[in-house]
Order: sequence, then C-alpha cells, then structure tokens
Amino acid sequence: MKLGLFLSLLFLRQTHFKGNIKDKQASTIARYALEVYQLVQSSTLSRQRNGIDQSNHKSDSITAGYNHLEATSSGFIARRATSPEDMAPPNTQNPQKQNPPKRKATEEPPTTPVTSKRVKMNEEELGEMLDSQNKQCPIKIIPFPEKPAVIEEREGEIEFRVVNNDDTPQSTVILSGLKGIFQKQLPKMPKEYIARLVYDRNHLSIALVKASPLEVIGGITYRPFDERKFAEIVFCAISSDQQVKGYGAHLMCHLKDYVKASSNVMHFLTYADNYAIGYFKKQGFTKEITLEKSLWMGYIKDYEGGTIMQCTMLPRVRYLETGRMLLKQKEAVHAKYSPLANQM
Repeated sequence: MKLGLFLSLLFLRQTHFKGNIKDKQASTIARYALEVYQLVQSSTLSRQRNGIDQSNHKSDSITAGYNHLEATSSGFIARRATSPEDMAPPNTQNPQKQNPPKRKATEEPPTTPVTSKRVKMNEEELGEMLDSQNKQCPIKIIPFPEKPAVIEEREGEIEFRVVNNDDTPQSTVILSGLKGIFQKQLPKMPKEYIARLVYDRNHLSIALVKASPLEVIGGITYRPFDERKFAEIVFCAISSDQQVKGYGAHLMCHLKDYVKASSNVMHFLTYADNYAIGYFKKQGFTKEITLEKSLWMGYIKDYEGGTIMQCTMLPRVRYLETGRMLLKQKEAVHAKYSPLANQM
C-alpha cells in the first residue's frame, strides 16, 4: 500500500511541476497509478510463492510500473492537449470563463467618426458662421419691454421736479404733497418730525408728479453736505397705489444724476428699515461703509432699529441711461446667440 501511494505522489509531483496536467487530469492519472499498484502487488505475491528474491523484484516492479504509468498518462495528456480549451492560456481568476485578449489601438478603426466631435472655433470663425446663419434665417429682434416709469416720462405723463422751501406757491404745494405721502408710508415716524424736515431749508426734495392735474405720487428728501462730499437720504417713499411700476428705481436714478451734476457729492448715506433694505440694495447701496466715521458721525440722523447703508456713485456713469444700455445689451446677446440655441 505504501509503495502504491509513493508511486502516485512521485508521478503527480513530477508532472505538476512540468505543467503538463490540470486538476481535471489528476484524478485520471491517480486511477492509472492505482492500477499500476495493483499490478505490482499481484506480481509480488506470485513471485513470493515461487521463491524469487524480494529485493530484486521491488526494483523491477517499480521500474515497470513507472514506465506503464508514464506511457499511459503521456498518451492521455497528448489527447487532451489538442483541444482548444487546453491550448488557451489559463485564467487564474475565473477558470471557467477565459478573458478575451485586449484589442490594440491600431487593430480596429474607431466606431464613432472623428468629425462628430465638437470643433473649437475662434471669434472670427464664430462670427462668420453666425453671419451666414443670419443671412439664411433673418433674426427678428424682440425688444425687451421698458418700465412704465420710463415710458410715461417720455410721453410726458409724469415729471421729476427738484424743490425746496423757497416760499413759492408751487413749491409749497409739492412739499405738502410729499409730506402727506411720507406720513402715510412711514407710520412709525412722528408726523411733526416729518413736516419739520420736509420744510427745512437745508433739505432738498426731488418729487415725482403727474403733469395734469398736478399730483404728487412719490419723492425723496435729502440733505447734502458739499464740503464732506456726501448726502443723507432722509425720506424715500412712493404712494401705495402707484408702486410696482418702476417709479422708485427711476426716481433714484434722477436723484443720482442731479446730485452728481449740481454738487461735489459722490456718496449717499441712509438709515433703512427692514422693509427698505431690499430696495436700497437694488439701487446700489451696501451695508459696508467705506467713508470715514469722522466725515459723517454726528452729521446724519440716527434711527433706532435702522441699518445704515452707503452708495458710492461712479463719475462717468449716467444713471438714467443704465436701463437703456442694459436693454440694448440684452437684445444684442439674444440676437447673437438665439440661432445657436435653436440648433441645440
């Protein structure tokens, strides 16, 4: 028994390191080794009965059995090696599924054409392409609508007037109308306080009025400090039934252009309540105060619960033209890129 196991292990060890067999072939070779072992055993018993030397018989039996086993297994391996499965390289990760060889870059052409990729164009090529498309399909420019305040001013329905208490009847009527709007739109302010500042000769007001009949619908009261180059916006309000028409923004643009053209003022300061912060932000005001405190501290009125905000004007900008310039820019951008948007 020990001799048979020794033969089987010896042959399996030699053939395994040679790389001639696989796991599937091991069982077949072991079966042949067992047959050789049985053959050797039967031969040994017959020789013992006939009185033959045991030592000589062992060497002959081992040699004959090993030759028989090697010849048998070699034939088996030769037959198995002709199949495509054994000819393929082994797959260590998944023996049952062989990985296909990787394709080289030069073996096959790309499935997608190179022309399908988006080509980068410079500004000249893009301009030529857009011009050719515009000739084929003329663009119909859709103008962006203007604010009602701009249209009404152009048609003469509303006017903007700068007034102060100069004892003229027309100025008195306009200031009285402003006082009433401020008292109605700013209920937390004392009425006497509003009246005193509106009629104060150190304060100026720009009023939004309807031409006929004369009716005040909004305005701004401010106090300029020419030597310190800033002005304080004291009151700003539009009548409640005239809001959401762009009157407030248009009124602020008039104020900026007038103050910049008539004085040395380049900055505005104001105290805004929580409801007015959003409006002032849209008009270019910010909570970051860049003016030195020595210029304005003690000169402007401090309101409890208000937030101080600042606006710095640009010298070369005409604020009444900003809306028109933005509309033209929007129209130009829309006209230039609408053909590209239609192709996507």
